Amino acid sequence: MQRLAGLIPDAAGYREQGDRAATDELFRGHVAEELETLRVRMAELKTAADEEGEEDMLDDLDRIDIRMERTIEALRAAAQNAAFFSGAVEDGHLERVCAYDLTILEDVALLVRDTMGLKYETIGNLTLREIEGTLAAIELKITNRADVLADTGRN
Repeated sequence: MQRLAGLIPDAAGYREQGDRAATDELFRGHVAEELETLRVRMAELKTAADEEGEEDMLDDLDRIDIRMERTIEALRAAAQNAAFFSGAVEDGHLERVCAYDLTILEDVALLVRDTMGLKYETIGNLTLREIEGTLAAIELKITNRADVLADTGRN
């Protein structure tokens, strides 16, 4: 839990009931901000692809950008699970939520590294597919996160 709090600026973690909602909001905001930064990078790459007339690459970059936007919207629209944020939660469940959020943060860090390291001159279809695959995993985890939060300790 300390590791999660250390990765998100100003996050206290989920252990204390009073800190859960704020930590969740900071977590979702942090991931959304990282994706927004990557959307700026995608826009730069799309401009270069457009200038070079690379229609296939432009389509791939558009698809990635749309998925990023959809994931950001899901993060911002996520409802807080009342049982997790206002009730007693078993330590095992807190650990599962933290572990789950850490996997999302690890995937985001991988996506940031791969995307920010892209150079238009060396982009290939395989590279874009890898980025899209990582982004798809993040999107799925964000979608399923509500279920992880709702599982208030069932084994």
